[in-house]
Amino acid sequence: MTITRPFAIILCFFLTACTPKPAESPHADVPAPSEPATGHPMPKNIRPSALAGKWYEANPAKLSKSISDYLSDAPDAPASVRNIRAIVVPHAGHYWSGPTAAAAYKALAADAYDRVFILSPNHRMPVRGAVSVSADAFETPLGILPLDTELIEKWRANGTIRIDDAAHRLEHAIEIQLPFVQTVFKDRQISLVPIIVGELPTDGVHTLADALKAELGDRDLLIISSDFIHYGEDYGFVPFGAPVQPQIRAYDLRTVSAISALDSNAFERFASDNPHAACGINALRVLSAIYDGSGLRVTELAYDTSGRRSGDSDTSVSYVALAVSDAAPAENIAPVPDQAKPFAHALVRRALESAVQAQAVTRMPKDIDLGPEADVFRESFGVFVTLNTPDGELRGCIGNIVPVNRLAESLWGRAQDAAINDPRFDPVTPDELPGLSVEISVLTKPHPVEHYNDIELGKHGIILSKHRRSAVFLPQVAPEQGWTLPQTLSALSMKAGLPPDAWREGASFQVFEAQVF
Repeated sequence: MTITRPFAIILCFFLTACTPKPAESPHADVPAPSEPATGHPMPKNIRPSALAGKWYEANPAKLSKSISDYLSDAPDAPASVRNIRAIVVPHAGHYWSGPTAAAAYKALAADAYDRVFILSPNHRMPVRGAVSVSADAFETPLGILPLDTELIEKWRANGTIRIDDAAHRLEHAIEIQLPFVQTVFKDRQISLVPIIVGELPTDGVHTLADALKAELGDRDLLIISSDFIHYGEDYGFVPFGAPVQPQIRAYDLRTVSAISALDSNAFERFASDNPHAACGINALRVLSAIYDGSGLRVTELAYDTSGRRSGDSDTSVSYVALAVSDAAPAENIAPVPDQAKPFAHALVRRALESAVQAQAVTRMPKDIDLGPEADVFRESFGVFVTLNTPDGELRGCIGNIVPVNRLAESLWGRAQDAAINDPRFDPVTPDELPGLSVEISVLTKPHPVEHYNDIELGKHGIILSKHRRSAVFLPQVAPEQGWTLPQTLSALSMKAGLPPDAWREGASFQVFEAQVF
């Protein structure tokens, strides 16, 4: 059993670049129903709201209640998500993306911040480089948020950013976050640094990232405002057909995996190959450069799509909430205790039955009782689910190396993908399901090794990368095949589309371990 990309869920399609997203979209840029904006004269040094009454409530009491309701309904973050340094949140109207964004803002409640940096794309006009505003504050119906004008002027003077009020005047991607910031930090004196990140060469990404790294301290929060894949004819991006939503989810998981690696060079390649993966791809490039090699962890806190909410299969925009936080104190080689394994298998069986009966991916019910070992199922791990026939033949295997979701959701999703979305096999039928055996692999986070001689066969899964090509073997592959290390690395090189001896020079390696049961 092999997979071919280190930061990807395993699927059969490879997507090509699309045209830029239109300024208005059926879902991402559609505001929630609301009352008319109240409108009143604003001081010249305050950037007034461009969204009140359109993208969110104009009435302060109603807006406050809507944000509080989103936060109350949002899922709790795993206990391991602590000391959050940055979040990635969507920026559609609150009606569409508010429930997803709320999961990230809810996770911030225990942390103390004095300053918020918001990086976003621009949807109203072309922008090159990084631009801020000349205003002293932003205003929403919930009040005024002052800007750190001293830092903005410093960066303007040294050429890190430009000032472009026109770019910010009607842009929604920063303002849409402010009612959440004002609600979560309502008892704190918060200052704001708003930056639109337009087209940037790689050196420009690192210039901005270096400036941010020099400023970001323990009481600073970085917010990346970005929606993910924009699917549909209106966006000029229709890379796959029905069933659309499972393939959109798989594509978004590739993006989450690429972000989670916190590897700037790798993400630069990913962004170049997949500019349509997120409208805020340039801001995400800066995020990756800031935390490159930091050892921090990226956790998915919530996910949704406008297509799922509206029932529209022709047009869909993805909403993802991520947290960049301190890593767990230590990787646990056996993360799932023995007493939790029966529930893991029961959850996978339930997921399989649901998908096979529907012949489609289904959502994990929110009311599932995770049992006495619930905590481990709320943590994030890389996961593979393997299905075998009664004769021991492979019937499906799908997984993700980098943790992209809580264990419960990952088990549910990868089990369903293995049953109906493995491109090597026809979907599993109801008649054959009872005879299939299930193997679950829960993975530790990959880490680099200096030399291939550091790889231990049977213990380590291996990720080989060279010349923008990569491939992966799970730890059990080499022992199952009876291969030596050179034979394993030669097979892995060929799996990546490289010559058999490509591993000997110029290749890089990462390893991980797996708990298989």
